[in-house]
Amino acid sequence: MALILIGQSELWDKLRLQSYAAIRQRIDLQCKFPYFDHPQVGEYLKRQLAYAGTDHEIFSDEQ
Repeated sequence: MALILIGQSELWDKLRLQSYAAIRQRIDLQCKFPYFDHPQVGEYLKRQLAYAGTDHEIFSDEQ
């Protein structure tokens, strides 16, 4: 079975508790993204959308 856990840094705080030690020991891989500023988020999204095979804008800067 594969399980993907996604969450804020608080998730790791919770997993550090003794009651979650068995789960924490079974985590083979963990990835943490650094903080992205606004322009970096736009570039990240463009790269991921290009990788997915689309070249049109899905997101805009308009609110």
